Amino acid sequence: MEDFYNSDRAVSADRKHVASKVRICRLLCERLARNNYDSMLDLEFHGETWDDFLERLNSGRKIVTCHTLGHYGDRWGKYESYMMNQDIELLCKVIQKHIFTWWD
Repeated sequence: MEDFYNSDRAVSADRKHVASKVRICRLLCERLARNNYDSMLDLEFHGETWDDFLERLNSGRKIVTCHTLGHYGDRWGKYESYMMNQDIELLCKVIQKHIFTWWD
């Protein structure tokens, strides 16, 4: 649908707007299907990814207690859940709003 609305075959006056909304839905669906929200996260204070953080833990360059690891793990888990739910809500809102107008 995105390609169609970006082409000259679409007769809709707002075809570029429709194409952009379809693109948003496509990207959200791809992100939800990949389900790699953990790669989008980083430590606010340390500016590193979770994998980098764990690598530094294993290398012994950082002293971390179970409490610290649990704290960051909880923060990552909550943020990951928040990001996924935000994508689901946006996808549903866009589809709900435009479901009956995306026909040509």
